[in-house]
Amino acid sequence: MPLNQPQFTAQVLRVAAGLMIALPASASTTIFFEDFSGAAGQLGGQAPTIGTGTWSTPTYVEKSGSGSSNAIQGASTNSLAFTLEAGNIYTLSADFRAQSPSSTSSKYAGIGFFNETSPTFTAFPSLGPETPWMFLRTQNNAANQGDMSLRPLGTDISGYSAIDSSFDVTVTRNYSLVLDTTASEYTLSLFVDDVQYGSTFTYSEAESIGLLSSITGVGFTTSTSSAPGVIYDNFSLTSVPEPSTWALILGASTLAIAIIRKRRR
Repeated sequence: MPLNQPQFTAQVLRVAAGLMIALPASASTTIFFEDFSGAAGQLGGQAPTIGTGTWSTPTYVEKSGSGSSNAIQGASTNSLAFTLEAGNIYTLSADFRAQSPSSTSSKYAGIGFFNETSPTFTAFPSLGPETPWMFLRTQNNAANQGDMSLRPLGTDISGYSAIDSSFDVTVTRNYSLVLDTTASEYTLSLFVDDVQYGSTFTYSEAESIGLLSSITGVGFTTSTSSAPGVIYDNFSLTSVPEPSTWALILGASTLAIAIIRKRRR
């Protein structure tokens, strides 16, 4: 049965409203989120707060039982299986800090897009990965000064970037890696509390293609030779679609509004 003009207008309005609501919703999709809530114990084998799959095992990271995680003595990378796709802007983020050094041993803490270099997705300076990550390292002194580094090409020396060699690692901050795969040459940027550190790294087309097949997980890595270690919180991975997706949604909304105006004349 044909719709009369008021019915048709109401239907188009509903469609247009739905499309306009979809526009901001498409701005960011949460792929993973972990707030480390729940009972204290091993993180490995548990599902994230948001997202599919489980954290890799074995692991030296434990939930504290109070909404954060404690990286106890040992070395491991905690990861969630993930497949990188072209045409998105990914933001990998976490809040973390190193506890005050209690010995002359360095400690490492970082986040990254990992490739499987061992059964535990290790991602330490001496072992890998070949994929982008960043880390903090405490110095061997009581001043709590440390290094903050970005490694777009993993352990490859040519891809090493010491962003700050005198960095207080004992303060909780938010660290974010932004990996943009919307162009043929991908880019990587590091942000600390929403402020960019260092320059944006641009991958070659060959390196960009390589990332699509080599990245198999996302997560955080820890290496502590003695307690205390590292505290993590609010781990997340989000994605934003390429600009063409926004254009399609906005174009459909504009078309719907144009139809309404024409019918009302």
